Amino acid sequence: MVLLLAGVVVASATTAVIAPPAAHAQRAPNPAREAFERGISALEAQRYVDALAAFEESYRLRPSPVALYNVAVAQRGLGRIRDAIGTFERYLASPERGIDRARLQSIRAELDALRTQVVSLRLTVTPPNATLLVDGRPMGERRDEALQLDPGRHVIEVSAEGFRTSRREVELRPGSTVVLDVTLESLGLGRIVVSSSVATAIIRIDGREVATGSIDRLIAPGEHEIELRAPRYDVYRRTVRVTSDGVVRVDARLASEGSGTRAWLVPTLIAAGVLVAGAVTFAVIYETAPAAPRDVSWDEFPIPR
Repeated sequence: MVLLLAGVVVASATTAVIAPPAAHAQRAPNPAREAFERGISALEAQRYVDALAAFEESYRLRPSPVALYNVAVAQRGLGRIRDAIGTFERYLASPERGIDRARLQSIRAELDALRTQVVSLRLTVTPPNATLLVDGRPMGERRDEALQLDPGRHVIEVSAEGFRTSRREVELRPGSTVVLDVTLESLGLGRIVVSSSVATAIIRIDGREVATGSIDRLIAPGEHEIELRAPRYDVYRRTVRVTSDGVVRVDARLASEGSGTRAWLVPTLIAAGVLVAGAVTFAVIYETAPAAPRDVSWDEFPIPR
């Protein structure tokens, strides 16, 4: 069904064939219309990036339902399904005047079809405080909620202090549900925590200045020399041994210069149960409703070629 809207012929939501009216010889400059016509030319040539930029410019200059509709069409052409869904919803909330019910029904049907293409991705990560990026964007704190993604290629990156960063590129099928359980590989580092009785004391580890007053950092296993210096205080030195995945705490009590006393602390080694060793494991469950999920090894997960 074809409908004439504000001088523009718009076909069905599926084909989105759009044609501008014939140009008038003495037509006054109209930037919004010119951007719209550039979008039409780009859309017909399937240059969706150019089409989207042109239609967005047209809508910015003159917000019209027809321009907004074509923004959604360009987004759909780029595979930006979630963006297209949102834009079609905005269009349907305020369509152009005089549009018939059959046309609206056609667009709603297109919208329903797009919704079935969205991918649902759920990730559980060890350690639980790991940073999770999908396509370079943080996933957020709500790890219990599934992430809605466009179908296609995505890059998943998981990182945490003291663990080897894991990065994987995957191809997600339209309408699929994917669950990933990720366990990062520990780097085997220990942790050293130093606090000082003098807030301005300069802390050196193995001769290198690292902080003032206090420090909590990961460090390679082995012996390390801790040194604290502050004006009018004796130099505090201590050699400590750090073990893999262990924690050494140093509470340095600096003695006043010339007091004839030194406060030496016997460091306490605490097994750090929060650091998880072992190889990186990606346990993948892949399903498409209504079939039950099946176990798939991470190495078998489809990789784009």
